[in-house]
Amino acid sequence: MKKAILTIILVVLTLQTVLSTHQLSDLRIKNSFNHPIWVVINHQEPIKVFSHATIEDLVAGRHFIQVIKKIHPHHIKKIIYEGTIDIPFQSIVKTEISPYYGFRIKNVVPKHIYTSSCNPTVFYPGNGVCFNQSPVYYQNNINMISDYEFDALLRVIEKSSFDETKYKIARTAIENSWISSIQLAIITEKMSFESTRLKLAKLGYNRLYDRENAYVVFDSFEFDSSVQEFERYIRINS
Repeated sequence: MKKAILTIILVVLTLQTVLSTHQLSDLRIKNSFNHPIWVVINHQEPIKVFSHATIEDLVAGRHFIQVIKKIHPHHIKKIIYEGTIDIPFQSIVKTEISPYYGFRIKNVVPKHIYTSSCNPTVFYPGNGVCFNQSPVYYQNNINMISDYEFDALLRVIEKSSFDETKYKIARTAIENSWISSIQLAIITEKMSFESTRLKLAKLGYNRLYDRENAYVVFDSFEFDSSVQEFERYIRINS
């Protein structure tokens, strides 16, 4: 009798372990930088990611994540993303970290196959919610230009005499940082010629983290034709 009870207890404990493991989620990370990065989850030890990495057995819920790169030659640490990520129940969360998109969730799929009337999304096991297959972008804290850096940029632009020089300075800053629509509008106004303003506005639009506010850049132009062309550019590239 005791052996039978012991056997039942062992079976139950084994089933609980198996079920709890199956209910956990995995985080898959793709590194699109041309150098290694370090990923920190919930303030634990950093994980070095060369091209791909998988963090297994995460409990469903909100997790803190930090993405770090080291700058040579002094190995200075620079945070390229810091924030939270929501991990669904019993799922595989596929993410990408790149210099173009920042940190984004590419898609979320179930760890095990389930049938559902949820269409065209995939069933979210456990609570009847559906997986969202659309990419989710996390750009709010990725290489954002600080107020100090922005003020320094404006001073350098204002000291330059030639419009082409101003444009090159602004382009270098914009291509390496995410900026706000208001910041883009201010920089665009610093250009002397309308053609340069339009060229810079188009470039900067692709580096905005708040594209929904891009209309504030309209006031940086002198001519309605420039506003109309920039508006067309936004429609095509939104």
